[in-house]
Amino acid sequence: MKRPRPKKSTGGTPDTFFEEVQEEIRRDRLYGYVRKYGWIAVAVVIIAVGATAYFEYQDVTKRRDAEERGNRIYAALEIEDGSGRAEALYRIAEEGGPATAIVALRTAAEFVEANEIDRAIEILDGLAEDTGLNPVYRDLAALKSVILKADSLDSDARLAELDRLAQPGAPFRPLAMEQRAVYFLERGERKMALDELSGLLDEPGVSFGLRLRAARGIAALGGDISDSGT
Repeated sequence: MKRPRPKKSTGGTPDTFFEEVQEEIRRDRLYGYVRKYGWIAVAVVIIAVGATAYFEYQDVTKRRDAEERGNRIYAALEIEDGSGRAEALYRIAEEGGPATAIVALRTAAEFVEANEIDRAIEILDGLAEDTGLNPVYRDLAALKSVILKADSLDSDARLAELDRLAQPGAPFRPLAMEQRAVYFLERGERKMALDELSGLLDEPGVSFGLRLRAARGIAALGGDISDSGT
């Protein structure tokens, strides 16, 4: 009687075989995706590294330029001659860049100190008309300009500009109110000047120095500061 031959081993159960086949299929698909789309991942990495390097370079450049500009402003302010100091600052302001409005305002002040009023007015009017500037800088330049042009500016135009700058909520309303009082005094309108100064005492947020000037003005005009809410 013949004995039955043992069956040859297939190396595992059918489930294990199918799992190995599926694993091979998944691996082939993965390699296919890598070959097809791998360049995208490489490109993303290159772009990310390049962008980081670019922005780092921009930051370093900005810091270097700011330091260089600051050194030039400091050197200009160290010039003893007033006209020379104003001209040096003017050249820096003309270049544009960071803090241009602040440099230009200081330049105008230096021209006033050097008694070059027309140059100062030219700079201030340019700032006041620059719609790209922060409104605070524009209003400050306009106020300084109208003060410098007090003797030459048309009376109605001067008052209209001061009225605009003294609107409720305007950043330099108290200073514009003070200038309106000066305007009324120059025209001999004592009652209007007193009303303006009294209103200034009641205005919130007014500095101590400005309140003191207003109180002295009221006293000089024969008014009574006790009528004020302050």
